[in-house]
Amino acid sequence: MKYETYMVAQRKLLGLAMFACTLTGSAFAEQAGPQTCVAKVLVPEVTEIVTEQIPEAPEQVEVRVIPAVYETVTEQVLVRDVVVDESVAAPVREIVTERVEIMPQKTRIELFPAEYETHTEQVLISPAHVTWQVAEGPCDLESHELTDEETSVMRDLGICPVITPAKYRTETRRAIVREQRSETSITPAVYEDIRTEIVRVPSAEAAAEIGVLYETIVRQRLVTPLRREAVTVPAAYKTVEKQVVVQPAHVSEHEIVCDSAITREVVLHLQRALQNAGYTVADDGILGPGTLNAMRAYQQHRKLMLGRLTRETLASLDISYNE
Repeated sequence: MKYETYMVAQRKLLGLAMFACTLTGSAFAEQAGPQTCVAKVLVPEVTEIVTEQIPEAPEQVEVRVIPAVYETVTEQVLVRDVVVDESVAAPVREIVTERVEIMPQKTRIELFPAEYETHTEQVLISPAHVTWQVAEGPCDLESHELTDEETSVMRDLGICPVITPAKYRTETRRAIVREQRSETSITPAVYEDIRTEIVRVPSAEAAAEIGVLYETIVRQRLVTPLRREAVTVPAAYKTVEKQVVVQPAHVSEHEIVCDSAITREVVLHLQRALQNAGYTVADDGILGPGTLNAMRAYQQHRKLMLGRLTRETLASLDISYNE
């Protein structure tokens, strides 16, 4: 007896739900053809990920210093000329001092690198926008720019607008404060005085001839002088991703499952599929508030058309039905 009373009450609730759907008239559902119903539902927003090139380091000009090139040169320096040794009168000799370069001039170039400072800024990834979510209690619809029809639809579907704040990413960039520079210092050449003896007056009678005397001197000779070149270092960029709303959420008419096709068997399949998806819902075959709230939460999570039992929702849950 209790079971029959329970079933009578459930049929009354189902009849009231179907009657409420019928009272909404053309604003919520109408017959678009045989066994085809349409109603106003909330179409979720459509977003896409776009990439953007952000400068990381600006283009700059660097002055590169190319040092001088030297080569080692070996030379023969005359120390003593040919002299004649005479037995009668000794030759007259003289000490001659000659300045010889033993270390060439050196140029030292000190390179000071460029100086940078770090700037931190917030880069917008996803702008603030309004999303629609299933609400278990009342919500504020008057603060949003909605038409009376849209406000009525949102209240009937139990959907509230939620402002999703903008998302930012902290970007750190380097800015040049002082460009690269160089300083040049010159070390002068080092010389040494070499004393050599030469014969100014030979002996009166040449008894023997003494050959020429040479000395080997090694020195550095400049081949290529110091020079500077300006090199342009291109700017460096990095790629960041942003989420952009292509189409905002809006209310529109779409095909739904007709009330005549929502049988107890279809509702049972719907409830079991929602249970398998992780939602807590009764397994009673009645399309009541608990089942509707779980269905709308599933639709919102999967970004499906929100508010009504649509063919899209049944297909997503892998549920088939006969109209």
